[in-house]
Amino acid sequence: MDLARFPRELERAILEAAADSDSNFIPTLLLVAHRAHVWLEPLLYRQVHISMNCRWKRAQDAFFRIATTRPPSFLAKSVRVMTLEFHDGTTVATQDLLDRVYPALLLCTGVQEVAVNGSEEMKIGPTLLPLLSAMPLRRLGVFFEDLMPHPIPMEGHATAFSALTHLDVYDNEEQNIHSRDLSRIIPFLAALPNLTHLAVNILLDLPVVKRILDGCSRLQILAFLIPALDYELSTFMDGVQRIAESSGDPRIFGTTYKSWTEVFSTTQFSFWRAIDILVDQKRNGLVDRNHASTGDIYNKDTQDAVAKQIRALF
Repeated sequence: MDLARFPRELERAILEAAADSDSNFIPTLLLVAHRAHVWLEPLLYRQVHISMNCRWKRAQDAFFRIATTRPPSFLAKSVRVMTLEFHDGTTVATQDLLDRVYPALLLCTGVQEVAVNGSEEMKIGPTLLPLLSAMPLRRLGVFFEDLMPHPIPMEGHATAFSALTHLDVYDNEEQNIHSRDLSRIIPFLAALPNLTHLAVNILLDLPVVKRILDGCSRLQILAFLIPALDYELSTFMDGVQRIAESSGDPRIFGTTYKSWTEVFSTTQFSFWRAIDILVDQKRNGLVDRNHASTGDIYNKDTQDAVAKQIRALF
């Protein structure tokens, strides 16, 4: 196929569609022509993963090199999704890595989706909060006790996150006493004007649930999350079902996740996708309208009828 015969707009659309179909193909596409390199190179940095894991080192080093050698507008126009894995459960990001990350983040002013995993000891909030506040974030996954630790008032920061539609609150019972008390973040949640999807990683008491549902006027989904294949999954889902029935609110759901970055719209199989399927199934009368759980959707041997339906449509 001779791309030169096509109008430039169509040529670019074809190349970008090919790049979108398989990002691993982008380096090859860059060699097609100089104009292809100009069009497609930004796509290499559309999704950035920062981590101590050596798996990400090559791409990470390329990102840092671009941050110091290209005009600031390059990353501003390129990066849209960012994973900040400052703590992976065993390894904590070094100060050297953080000293490279923070200046680069200053340039990423077009980022729309972020998932960040830190640790209480790192005290990343004072530096990271202003950086995230400068981004037009639509989706965010975060430990709020890391980002805005107790006793920092949270409500006043809501205006910086006014574009947020999807929020995954990582705070849970295993972190600290302040993370267990999610009532602290309710004024912040209620002040987010576009929040439609909220996920929490702890089963809340009914009064707290009602405060969230009453305070968040545009909220469509309140999801309670538990790790996939957790041995307490059945008990957890029963608890969500009781909350949903007691509140009488159809926005309440229980589901499972495999990855802590499932808040991203780029995640093909995610708990948000599972809930969307369940909502459709209920709307079409294929699942009881009072059913509030996706079941163990990541268990290929599940005996849960609803989970089987969802898995078939994943």
